[in-house]
Amino acid sequence: MVFLDDGFRHRRFEKLDILLRPAKDPGNPFCLPSGGYRLPKSFYGKGEMVLREGSGFKRTVHLEHPTEKMVLVTAIAQPRRLDAYLPEIAGRVYFPDHHAYTKEELSALLNRYEATSILTTEKDAVKMRGFGLPLSLLKLVVVVDKEVVRTVEAYGNTGNDDA
Repeated sequence: MVFLDDGFRHRRFEKLDILLRPAKDPGNPFCLPSGGYRLPKSFYGKGEMVLREGSGFKRTVHLEHPTEKMVLVTAIAQPRRLDAYLPEIAGRVYFPDHHAYTKEELSALLNRYEATSILTTEKDAVKMRGFGLPLSLLKLVVVVDKEVVRTVEAYGNTGNDDA
């Protein structure tokens, strides 16, 4: 069984399409890059399973290596979605999605905010680890409801060996 992020557009394969919706829909009804949707909302009707956060799955976040005074530094799409999971922090610095960090800019941010570590996501930490700077991580865990897991397992056991 293979799980694809953004695999909905691949229509030539035998597959089970699961669409994940946030707890609250984006305010802008248009598709990227001007809105908050990858595909038109009408595509929700094309998925075999449509799960809304809080009903079907939930996110939990725990902090790894917290320090006394952290500055959030991230380069993810829609960084404000982290706000619900943040502890008290010294500041927030958002870079464009997929930003390539430098040691100098990160060191400057630690100094500017007088921070004892950079608080970041696991996605961002991969690009920061080689710099030897103190990192605190927001570790995201997605917990999927047991009924959803049973449905996916049943789909995988239906003899779709060629899928």
